[in-house]
Amino acid sequence: IETFNMHHIGSDRQFGAYTEPENICYNSLKSLVDALIGNQIDFDFTDCDTLAKCRVRDGMICSPSGETYSALALPAIEYTREIRALVAELRRNGIRVLSLDDPVFENTSGSERFAAADTLVGSLDRKKFAANHAVCSDGVVMLCRDTGRGRRFMFVNSNDRGATVSIELHSPLTGEKTAPGTSDGKLSFDIRAYDTVIVC
Repeated sequence: IETFNMHHIGSDRQFGAYTEPENICYNSLKSLVDALIGNQIDFDFTDCDTLAKCRVRDGMICSPSGETYSALALPAIEYTREIRALVAELRRNGIRVLSLDDPVFENTSGSERFAAADTLVGSLDRKKFAANHAVCSDGVVMLCRDTGRGRRFMFVNSNDRGATVSIELHSPLTGEKTAPGTSDGKLSFDIRAYDTVIVC
């Protein structure tokens, strides 16, 4: 994400040289990324060439490197013949393909179309994610990362006073609430001022 912003957020003069479709594509991608990050949904970027080489296996999108994904989200772009063919294959295999819409681009891909990134992200099944939501006080930020040993959550308290955080965990397989030592699936803990807590 940082690399994307470093290379693609240009100066005013650079933006002035962009075409209308390029600006629409950039703003569409940025809104999609912001919505995914804001909802703590793990995702990866890819390019059209790599995407065209992806295959479907066991109900998942499989990349050439072996990574697997349950859905494909596309910004407002012009679709190549190869991408339209891939979208059709994914849909035939029951995999969701979601895209942001804009009148400038003719969307003939057959994907599920959304006018806003928040609506697109809101349509995803949150039960598939280990953390359904976090209730944090002002100044507490939650970051979520997948690792080889599972999902990790980092809570950072930027306040000059302590804070209490409550998270509700769900099994990624069954969707049931699950938190060791609790009866309601909720885990609560305190974070000291300017401190960090990692939940594994």
